[in-house]
Amino acid sequence: MDSIFRNFWLLALVITGINTLIYQRRIQVLTREHPERAEGYQHFLIGFVAVNAVVWLVMGVGIMIGGVPTIFASFHLASGNPFVLVMIIHTPGDLNTPEVVKAVRENDTI
Repeated sequence: MDSIFRNFWLLALVITGINTLIYQRRIQVLTREHPERAEGYQHFLIGFVAVNAVVWLVMGVGIMIGGVPTIFASFHLASGNPFVLVMIIHTPGDLNTPEVVKAVRENDTI
């Protein structure tokens, strides 16, 4: 069971790759229908890969060489682990707020 939690990032990265291929095919269809939107569709695809793949890659590197034991430790902000901090800062949404950044700087919990 421990190996599942240690290597979950690989599965998530594969799923991100599959989703990227699916979006790419959908974008090809949409681009044929609306060629004027092609640039925006490409920006979406690049953003999708950047947001999703980078999070899982940072988590994987942290687990493999950075002293992060499992995926669950990747959400423990107070640990001060640089890989955890990079992942949280890169993750969009509720985790990337001034309150979280302040808590991380103060080595506190949320």
